[in-house]
Amino acid sequence: MGQSYYDLATRALACYQALPDPDASRKQNKRLLIALAGPPGSGKGRIASKIAKIVNQSGVSCSVISVDGCSQESHNDTSSILPKSPSWTFKGAAAVDLVQQIQKQTTEQNDIKSPFTIHVEDVEAHNLNVAGDASIVIFEGLYVLCEDLPWTRIGDMVHERWFVEVEPEIARQRVVKRFLITGFEKDYEAACTRYDENDVFNAEFINRTSKGRDVTIKSTDRRDSTGSSY
Repeated sequence: MGQSYYDLATRALACYQALPDPDASRKQNKRLLIALAGPPGSGKGRIASKIAKIVNQSGVSCSVISVDGCSQESHNDTSSILPKSPSWTFKGAAAVDLVQQIQKQTTEQNDIKSPFTIHVEDVEAHNLNVAGDASIVIFEGLYVLCEDLPWTRIGDMVHERWFVEVEPEIARQRVVKRFLITGFEKDYEAACTRYDENDVFNAEFINRTSKGRDVTIKSTDRRDSTGSSY
């Protein structure tokens, strides 16, 4: 199973507590920034959401920001979802700018919202895509640890770099299921073809180019003690 959600939340809290106190004269937050990357079907959105829920229950505020370039109008609207594309077709500069805005955010309340929308996944909708005055912010996305420009700048701006590994067949099953549930593909064969002709190559690229990992998370289909799986 590797790390549990609670192990990861505990690490995030410990890293937050280890940060130096902010310089009051500069009105800077004591804020931990985490980049969480992984290939399609790795479950990174769900993992980020679960960690945020545990952290919030501890009394420390945590937000999740998706920096992937899906173009649906809302979490429930799947009519305009674009297929996964290589890193250079995503809005890398906008993602870097977003992380930089939140990195420089002062202690004054200022809800910086992501221009991107969350994955069509089973994620919980607390504090999604808005930083506010959260003490811990998790940026989750396919390319947030990519060594290519401009994405590589994100790794230099965050405190922790986490990567989700997943067995290829598990990822394939998850993405195919997602295509069918969202109606992106109408039948199983078409969904498999789309994954095999598109997402699998992105997965290989992400696995190869995601560098500087502080934590590697093993995503499985086993259940943890809470009854949840990665």
